[in-house]
Amino acid sequence: MVRQQQPDTGADNMTAWKTRPATRTDTDPNIVTVFNYRVFDPQSCEMQVATRKATLEAIAKIALAEPLAGTSEEVPRSALDAQGCYRRVATAWGELA
Repeated sequence: MVRQQQPDTGADNMTAWKTRPATRTDTDPNIVTVFNYRVFDPQSCEMQVATRKATLEAIAKIALAEPLAGTSEEVPRSALDAQGCYRRVATAWGELA
């Protein structure tokens, strides 16, 4: 069964993610879904895309942050830091083994 991801344009962005596609995270507790998100940058006074991804729970804890639709990625729970954020290690050789 596939549940549709329907972002809401209302004031509370976290309610926008009530439903999402059925994924491995539904059956494997060691896999989590992370999203890109925008956060307010006080220097530019604009919303900027964060340099890392995070779980929806972690994004909800960040002041003035909002998840970006269509940016989900499934990663091992062990790849998250203590705040629930995921930073992919970029390499010149492609995927890490």
